[in-house]
Amino acid sequence: MKLHNKKGAIRAEFQNLANDAVRAYGGKVIEFIDYGYCSYIVVHAQIAHKTVYIVASHSGYIAFTYSEPKIMETYSWVDIPDLAKHFRPYFKVLSAKKLNEETTIVGHHSKNTLCYLKNDFDYDKEAWSYDLDYWRPKTIGEIIFNGWD
Repeated sequence: MKLHNKKGAIRAEFQNLANDAVRAYGGKVIEFIDYGYCSYIVVHAQIAHKTVYIVASHSGYIAFTYSEPKIMETYSWVDIPDLAKHFRPYFKVLSAKKLNEETTIVGHHSKNTLCYLKNDFDYDKEAWSYDLDYWRPKTIGEIIFNGWD
């Protein structure tokens, strides 16, 4: 199974992988959360008496947090290596350190110029130029898991 770059395909693959990963640790999926207008979807799970939220962006990134992701808020990202290994063949799993990295945004979006990140991060410069300029996200996590998409 390979990741497809369509929202519906990502949702289905993510849900299947999340179910398998959570069950592998004796956990239970509580619910799937799709806010509908965000850049991500969420699995709320219970693993070893801990509440875990597995967050997947529509662009194929995965991250973890222990607190429920709320739209347009900064999240407290965590690393869960054992869980991450289930997603790595299909998604790009980002570390808490990378997600909390402060952004350095250069320039302004216009017809002839792009706004871009100076950070070491692989992204579609042309597609993200306008949002980087308009929203001025403070961290890599805010860029990937946002409420403006």
